[in-house]
Amino acid sequence: MNLTPLPPSPDKRGGDLTPLPSQGEPVLSLSKEGWREGGSPDAVVIGGGLIGSSIAFHLAQAGVRTLLIEQGDLASGASGANFGNVQVADTEFGLSLELTLQSYARFASLEAELDCALGYRRTGSLLLIENERQRALMKQRAAMLQAAGVRASLLTGDEARKLEPHLAPDSLIGALYNCDEGNLDPFKLVHAYARRGRERGLEVWTHTPVSGIEVREGHAVGVATPRGRVPAAWVILAAGAWSRELGRTAGLALPVQWVHGEALITEPLPPTARNALTSAVFFEATETAQEQAVGFCLRQRPAGNVMIGEAARVTRRLSRETTATALPAIAAAARRRLPVLRRAAVIRAWGIPVAFVPDSRPLLGAVDGVAGLLVATGLKSTIILTPLVGELVAGMVTGAAQDPRLAEFSPSRAMEEEEILWHSPSSVQ
Repeated sequence: MNLTPLPPSPDKRGGDLTPLPSQGEPVLSLSKEGWREGGSPDAVVIGGGLIGSSIAFHLAQAGVRTLLIEQGDLASGASGANFGNVQVADTEFGLSLELTLQSYARFASLEAELDCALGYRRTGSLLLIENERQRALMKQRAAMLQAAGVRASLLTGDEARKLEPHLAPDSLIGALYNCDEGNLDPFKLVHAYARRGRERGLEVWTHTPVSGIEVREGHAVGVATPRGRVPAAWVILAAGAWSRELGRTAGLALPVQWVHGEALITEPLPPTARNALTSAVFFEATETAQEQAVGFCLRQRPAGNVMIGEAARVTRRLSRETTATALPAIAAAARRRLPVLRRAAVIRAWGIPVAFVPDSRPLLGAVDGVAGLLVATGLKSTIILTPLVGELVAGMVTGAAQDPRLAEFSPSRAMEEEEILWHSPSSVQ
């Protein structure tokens, strides 16, 4: 399989990352002097997924002494369950779309910037329309995307099947097509950020769960870990679904919810689908927290393996389990749309909590009442936003000028947190 994580670069100290001192004030200087000789970091990033690794890299690149902490392996959470889609079509409109397009432009040079082959390729995407309500929704979305300069077009069912001949004729009546959307390997992206960050002084601790964010007199002053207390002037929370409970340790009630998403991958197959395929049902579905909703999304990897999702339910439980009901339902949904998959062997399946925010906008930026604490979680289409979010958060730490409109994404904004909401294809981007 081509989704095996890359091995991390050897640490120059032989991988023996000595815990930082358990006492002492946060270090406010951005000088690297003494960092690898046991000094304290300026910034601690919690979460070694796509967003956390990008933030850590950009901080290190800016000269900020940074420690990235991950409770498991790098990319072992939702980022490792990601389909790798660099997608625009499902974004929210307004500022979210503007930032998505800015970030998308960075992918043209991202492999050169990181000096790493990420498997990035433009393949296109199809949002499959199955009923008239979906057609109306996709027609409206296509017009709004086109107005923003996105090359999106509404296709008939026959036109969509010309692009993807294996689609069953009775499985769709049309599609929203974007020829510029792409794909890459999320494991390679996370490890590239970590590797290049290490070259710039980044420290990485894996298999180190953060048990709490320490706050003193209204200022984040560090984190608690099994390796000891880590003092820092800045704490950046980028832990996805786990951000909610970690936020509570700092006295925050972050409006983070999550879906438990399940997906599977097949053996290598002959060419089955060039485009990313997703059902437009994701734009009309709402399910209760107790019900498992089954949609459809598919991506064939370069080695031929076909990733298929998804079954999802909103839950309060953090779990990595797969369920007896989900996988047969996912397989049935895939066979109905692509009969060529009927004899495909499934070699692996997974389940993972994937964070979202009830108003479909991310939590990004500083929180009221706790100086030095930044949050970056709940993003839709995480991969496409990964480079830009890393730059933005690094700029917040270093004092770069910020677009005042980013206040729209404030983690402290008021909103109604609903118990019933499942309305996004983003859990298996």
